[in-house]
Amino acid sequence: MVLVCSSCTDSYDLNKTKEFVDKHGEEDFSIFVGVNPMFYRGKQDSLYLIGGIIPGQQGEIDSWAMTGIYYNINDCTIVKIQRSREGWTDSTYASIDSSYINNLTRRFIELNIYEIFMDTNGIIRIHIDEHPQSNVVRFDNDSILKEKSRECHWENVSGKWYYSRSK
Repeated sequence: MVLVCSSCTDSYDLNKTKEFVDKHGEEDFSIFVGVNPMFYRGKQDSLYLIGGIIPGQQGEIDSWAMTGIYYNINDCTIVKIQRSREGWTDSTYASIDSSYINNLTRRFIELNIYEIFMDTNGIIRIHIDEHPQSNVVRFDNDSILKEKSRECHWENVSGKWYYSRSK
């Protein structure tokens, strides 16, 4: 389960958040199920550097590894996938589906975000940029929203998208 109330947006300008939700709020994020997290690391020599704890294949939520992805911005291809510690992997994670990782990376870059988490309950947490208070959360399940409301006060952005405020 993802801890979704890690920061609150009392002092953060919500314009970027609202723009993101208006543009991407109804899109399918299912490619990110099990990603915990995937985050922007920077750009270097025409490469987009991304880190993350990601599954080896789409929908595989039991096997994952800390991964560094080096993505060529010019031709939209992966240059290198580097697992940080091979000891974290087991026989069920013997290979990485490079097509999945390429699609996952391309989708992440298209969204132009800083970080994304998505658990198996349909909770998505996105940091729009590096500002610690730029998070927005989508709750697909109202009962989970009610449960999480004990931790934070959630302000609706639009539809099922919320940002947190201090109680």
